[in-house]
Amino acid sequence: LPPSKIQASARWDSEGITLSPADIQVGPLAADLRGRFIPGTSEAPSSMELTVKSKAAPLDDIFRAFSMAPPLEGLRGKAGIDLFIRGSTSAPSYAGRISFSGLAFDLSGSGGSQGAGAAVFNDRDLKALLKGKWSGEDFSLKLDAKGYKKPRPRLSFDASLRSFDLCRLAACGDNPPSAASAAPKKEAAGSGFDPIIAKGTLRIGRVSHPNLSAGPVKLSLRFTKISTEPAL
Repeated sequence: LPPSKIQASARWDSEGITLSPADIQVGPLAADLRGRFIPGTSEAPSSMELTVKSKAAPLDDIFRAFSMAPPLEGLRGKAGIDLFIRGSTSAPSYAGRISFSGLAFDLSGSGGSQGAGAAVFNDRDLKALLKGKWSGEDFSLKLDAKGYKKPRPRLSFDASLRSFDLCRLAACGDNPPSAASAAPKKEAAGSGFDPIIAKGTLRIGRVSHPNLSAGPVKLSLRFTKISTEPAL
């Protein structure tokens, strides 16, 4: 973990230890922590009820502090988290919400994208919703990750885009794609990862090309061999 500090006051009575509240700083994340710890007895284990609410922090500071690589090239923006933890101190359950604002990211040929959204989660599943602009067009993405902590979570999505120019996939007219950009990337041999599968729906209001125009379009997609390991 990055350098951390905590400033707190507590009260100890017959109901346990109550925090009222505590200020926590973990790297770039500043949070408010409140709740209580209940000591264990011969009849029940020790337990806790905690609420953590952080202020929004720049994503690049968060990635740097926790030595993480951004999931999207050029990803910028802010994120904050609300977290509720309860149960036994040895095996608590948790639920929370992560809010994203001012998101900006660069995808190949997208001309820059921006958006905002949120993700709600517990110790089993996660659901996220992102809305914004992709290359100037309205888009939305719903993501459902069941068993996201397992080696192979079940991922599903529902995405929509107002319009899409096919020339973004393959250059049109007198500008054919270069051999380097057209050549498929080779898979790393013997990487040993357990691939993840995601499936879902993409809806596009209008698809355009110098030789055709169609819409609305609905695509059922299935992605395989998704890896969390870096490409070689």
